[in-house]
Amino acid sequence: MNPEQKPQDILPFNPAKSVDLGELALNTPANPRRRPQLSVQDLRVLVLPAPGSNNRVQPWDGVKEIFAPETCARHILVCTPDQYTKVPESVLAVASQRQGNHSGAEAYQFLLEFACGLHSHSVGEYQVVSQLKDELQRYNRSLQSELGSPELTNQPRSISVSRLISFVLEDQKAIREELVNYLPKDLSNRQKFSMVLAKQAAQITGGEDVLVIANSSAGSGDFENLAHVLGRDNTHTVSRIRVTHPNPSVLRDRHADLQLLRRDKKISCEIEAVPFEHIAPVMQLVDHVFCLLPMAPSGTPLTLESHQIDNWMRLCWRLREREDGFFVHVKGDPTNQGGSTAEWQIDAPWFIGPESLKVRYAEARNLQISILSRARAAAQNCALSRSLGERPPFAIKLKEQPFTSVVCGLTHSAYSKLYGQAA
Repeated sequence: MNPEQKPQDILPFNPAKSVDLGELALNTPANPRRRPQLSVQDLRVLVLPAPGSNNRVQPWDGVKEIFAPETCARHILVCTPDQYTKVPESVLAVASQRQGNHSGAEAYQFLLEFACGLHSHSVGEYQVVSQLKDELQRYNRSLQSELGSPELTNQPRSISVSRLISFVLEDQKAIREELVNYLPKDLSNRQKFSMVLAKQAAQITGGEDVLVIANSSAGSGDFENLAHVLGRDNTHTVSRIRVTHPNPSVLRDRHADLQLLRRDKKISCEIEAVPFEHIAPVMQLVDHVFCLLPMAPSGTPLTLESHQIDNWMRLCWRLREREDGFFVHVKGDPTNQGGSTAEWQIDAPWFIGPESLKVRYAEARNLQISILSRARAAAQNCALSRSLGERPPFAIKLKEQPFTSVVCGLTHSAYSKLYGQAA
């Protein structure tokens, strides 16, 4: 990818032009020197429930000879034409109910999207690649054990399945490098991603000393998520997490939570409990403050504890002599859809409120949608190029627009076949 080019600038082929990749591949002259014995258009892929689910299918004769990677969510069967004819009707019916009966270039596209993690709960995760590689090793060992057996009539096609899966692994690597790796991490878990955004908003680079004003509810997971995001062992880990809370009993519980996270090696930073009445001098020392306490609703009487707590936090930060750092208020006012109250609508470069985090979340969501759209288009383009017997490049630039238009996964001849003109 051009260093000056952003992932969202990569343009897929024109989505308004509907193309049946399977039909296009079948009507394309074969290149016997470059095509494997099992071509893309021969592929059949069935998507079944995970083996441990209630809807699992019963095994049948010949199923062990099929390339069949498993995940926690699905069981995929990659069949040759001969293997597909032996699949029981009941299994085909289950696959059809899940819209998981793919053939030809559509089957290759699904496998590529699967390998890129586009069908995973945590979009873009890498575990599916390991599962594919493990199954490929098992499958190849099975083939090697059967070499020389006169009963292995499907051997050439079976070996070609391995070759096509190696194509999938090759293509997924390119699509990940160009697109999928730019997906926002942890976006599928909005609660945790809010803490990721809070960390990014404070511009944490590693080694900082931070104060976390914890929330009261242990069941919400907010405190644990923030502590893990700040203190896990990576290049952006803070050096120390100091935790505080107005209630001494809750403070002991949150400090115990940190000790448990550290004991389980989920965080690697130093930890410290700070009595709430002592946060004024501590704010002079720390680099940033993260507040998980909800804001007191507007109009709260000054005599109520929640209002006094808010005033004390603002006063302690304003008395801070240092001019760097951020005060990140994550939760907002629960009676105002999580927005800031009038008292907390602070127009200062050091204050980051919940509205800012919501804007950041919307931007991350839009970026995810844009990247996923282009990644699926790239997978479809790769399937088209492979069905033509050609190795797809991860990107080609069009002659008429060499700096602005990029088509991922299409070779020049595939582009010409699709659009009727030379790239």
